[in-house]
Amino acid sequence: MLEHENTPPIEQMDIVAQVAVLIGVVCSIMMGVSQRSGNFIIGPLSLLLSLAFQRSDRRLSASHENVIRQLPPTMEVALNKFSLTSKTITYVVCSCHCTYAPLYLKGSAVPSYPEYCTHHPNPETLCGEPLLDTQPSGARLPKKTFVYHDFNDYLAGLLSRSDIEMMMDTVCDNLTASLSSPPPCFVKTPFEAQFLREFSGPKAGQFFVDRGDEGRCAFSLHIDFFNPEGMTVRGASNSSGIISMACLNLPLDVRYKPENMYLAGIILGPKQPSLENLNHYIRPLIAQLATSWKQGVQYSRTANHPGGCVTWSVIVLAVCDLPAARHLAALAGTGSHFLCSACNCYHRANYGRTDCEKWVSRDKDKLRQYAEQWRDAPTTAERERLFKAHGIRYSELWRLPYWDPTRQLVVDSMHCILEGLVQHHVRNLLGLTNDNSSPPEVKPPAFHHSFDPLDPETAAALSMSTKEVSQVSAIHLLLVAQVPCADNPDHITMFMDSLQRSLLGKNMVALQYICRTLSCIPSKTTRLYKINYANALVQWVSDFL
Repeated sequence: MLEHENTPPIEQMDIVAQVAVLIGVVCSIMMGVSQRSGNFIIGPLSLLLSLAFQRSDRRLSASHENVIRQLPPTMEVALNKFSLTSKTITYVVCSCHCTYAPLYLKGSAVPSYPEYCTHHPNPETLCGEPLLDTQPSGARLPKKTFVYHDFNDYLAGLLSRSDIEMMMDTVCDNLTASLSSPPPCFVKTPFEAQFLREFSGPKAGQFFVDRGDEGRCAFSLHIDFFNPEGMTVRGASNSSGIISMACLNLPLDVRYKPENMYLAGIILGPKQPSLENLNHYIRPLIAQLATSWKQGVQYSRTANHPGGCVTWSVIVLAVCDLPAARHLAALAGTGSHFLCSACNCYHRANYGRTDCEKWVSRDKDKLRQYAEQWRDAPTTAERERLFKAHGIRYSELWRLPYWDPTRQLVVDSMHCILEGLVQHHVRNLLGLTNDNSSPPEVKPPAFHHSFDPLDPETAAALSMSTKEVSQVSAIHLLLVAQVPCADNPDHITMFMDSLQRSLLGKNMVALQYICRTLSCIPSKTTRLYKINYANALVQWVSDFL
């Protein structure tokens, strides 16, 4: 079991040195004294104590020398004695976004980093970019860094506050006691939701919230990117990202206070990592959470457990806006045919479907299998084929045994409800906007036909490209398009000629697929060309008119 020491260094100092350091810390934190002024306060305090000891004894005793030696030389060192600064790890970052943790030689506090990147951005390609710059002084320093704030250190800070620890334990105990009762009709907190009521813990046959005398901590993960320079007329040019978490055990009124939030790190710009490269930045956090799930973390002491406590932490929700959610989970983007991360709705033609009784949830075990197949693919071509077929790459979140993007990947309420559903209802359905004052004329179809939807397995079996898949729905619209002046034979002839030209502009594979599904395969000749399939579809339309 991983152990986390939670004893401030100040407790290991002599009582006289503790009081001297406390004076400087109080001046810095409570009185707002600058660091330079704080350093001045620390210096005279050391001199004053040394003179006082010499007055009582012309020669400093060993205990007096020990006290003087314990006094910090600067205010920064004094703050560290109280563990008031969080534990951080500075990673060096390559241009390919791969991160490398520091290494320390025995007995040295100076970090060392590898000279070159050994990451393979693609299975066939080694990056090999230099990671360090040579300074005028001769020192070798990282070109770019990523500072990660240790999660276990953050949680130790929460557990050092008696009221916070009590809140975190009480919500688990209340849910455990209510598991035998029916679930509430109205869910007001995450701990009343079905997911946490059914969420199995790391111990077999035991719910996660059934903590006994241990700690159980549920977190929501947030990742978002923003332009640090603000919005400009020409649009966002730079992009930085924030990785943060909030403890769902805490009540809503204290959950999102800055002192209770966890900031894992800031992803520096100028551009956000593309595709699966976000994995490099969340890897340190996921590694600690994976250890917490498998082994638990033993804290040497907490506010309500002076003798120590074992704590298990999990990510229950990943709450992001829609692009960041797909980015984090390494799913196909919002403009792809894999339009939903929760169900098997496929193809952009299904946007706006409301027949929820036909929606089928995606299988998380298959998603994990597809993601691991993509990770282990030996070539870039094979990775592209797998992504085209399944719409998923590998995410570090799959290292968590309980990760299920169909239930745990959540689009935040501001984007999903306020800027999405409500805006669509008001603007498009109710028409309460100036944009619809002169709406374009929408022509009804000439006739209705229930076309067979194109599922991803069929598209993959036919080796259809993204363009060919999109052309299937476009051809469907062409086939039911309204004929102007349908009672005039000349207009019908002109419409059929125009339809034939439009169909000839489509790809052969899309035309073949639609002819097969409509059972209008052209008569067999020595060889079938695109014109044969186009004419067969034109004849199919003429039979309806």
